[in-house]
Order: sequence, then C-alpha cells, then structure tokens
Amino acid sequence: MKTIDVPIGAKVRFHFAGRQIEGRILQDRGPIGRGGRHLYMVQYELGKGNLYTTELPREELENIGHKPANTRKRREVDYIIPVEAVEAHSLFAKPKHAQLLAAFLHKQGVRYSVDSEAIQGEINFQIDKFTPWDEFVVLLNDWKQMYAEGSD
Repeated sequence: MKTIDVPIGAKVRFHFAGRQIEGRILQDRGPIGRGGRHLYMVQYELGKGNLYTTELPREELENIGHKPANTRKRREVDYIIPVEAVEAHSLFAKPKHAQLLAAFLHKQGVRYSVDSEAIQGEINFQIDKFTPWDEFVVLLNDWKQMYAEGSD
C-alpha cells in the first residue's frame, strides 16, 4: 500500500494488539503524520457492536477488497433514511430492498418489527431501541455501501 492511495470505503486489514483486525476506510486524512506520512481514519469492530476508529499510516494497511460502488445503485437506496423516534428507530424501504435489508439486519443481530401497511408501497422497519442510534445508522450505511458494491 506504499505507492497507491486506499479509496474511502475500502476494506483493510491491520495489526492491533498482536492480532489482525479488519476495518473500513472512513476518511483519507492526507499527509499529516510524522514526516508527512499519509494517514487514514479506519473504523473497526471489536466484539459485536463495539465500533472504534483509529488513524493509521498507509504502510500499515493491507487493502483486502474494494469494489467500486455502482453510482446508480447507491442513488437507488438513498431514499432509505433512518428516523430516530421515542419508542423505536424507524425507516421505510420498498419491497425490492426490504428483503435484502431485513436479511442483513437479522444477520447483524438487530431486533426489529415490520409494518407492511404503514405507507402504501413501502415497508416500515421499527428497530428496537436495544440497538443504539449511532450503531443503527452505521449499519444502515454499511448495508447501502454493500448494496452499491453488489455484495449484498
């Protein structure tokens, strides 16, 4: 990774506390490290739902996969917007996307209920407050990215 930039959204692997960790590039911080080292902000998970970020130089990252996102597919799911409410987080999705999203949320251990009659033509996902708001937003954005990359 010493001569090429790592794109935002790329999956990377790095060493942390004596083990390999996988994460995703959140931000290209530029050449702001000691001696002009190029730094990246990386998000990683340690344990279920425990998300962390760190800044690492390019030479400590191994790019393990980046599929360029399909812009059309990314725009296709931009209408899915999370809503923070008192009793449950919520979002609306068309049936075409709802099945894929439901499978993803289930795999992530997110508890939710579905109301298919809330708005005609869309399905309302009501996400249990057991999942913190910030974690829910990150998961939804991860799913949108996976969908746009064609890996969902």
